[in-house]
Amino acid sequence: MKKWVKRSIWIGGVAVFLLAVYLTIPGIVADNTYPLDYKDLIKKYALKYDVNPNLVAATIWQESHFNPNALSPAGAAGMMQIMPGTAQGIANELGEGDTFSYDKLFDPDTSIRYGTYYLASNVHKYNSETLALVAYNGGYLLADNMSVTGAYDT
Repeated sequence: MKKWVKRSIWIGGVAVFLLAVYLTIPGIVADNTYPLDYKDLIKKYALKYDVNPNLVAATIWQESHFNPNALSPAGAAGMMQIMPGTAQGIANELGEGDTFSYDKLFDPDTSIRYGTYYLASNVHKYNSETLALVAYNGGYLLADNMSVTGAYDT
């Protein structure tokens, strides 16, 4: 085999190796630098309810820093800080109204499922992640008012 063919094969192999490292290392570094708790649940329910999983993760971080036992002074509970009345409404919409109890909001699966469902319904209603977050945190009236008055320009 000619010298230039061997060299080309060697250079190609090194290029493939470097590309693999380039594509793999950022994910490894990110996962170790910024570990994402409950990643599988977030992805599962974000896919199910058609919402950006990064938005779900950011909401959880903002609401509770991924603490499943978080409880606000107002009574919002769990990682996604859902109010009891809102949670009961979500449970009813999901066909779980008869089996819902407030304590279920402290279960990570239930909290992420209900919170993602609620967040996704807001995203789809307003066609805006910003207004969806306003509605999630401040209620529909505030988000509706911002939308109608043009206080927020989508």
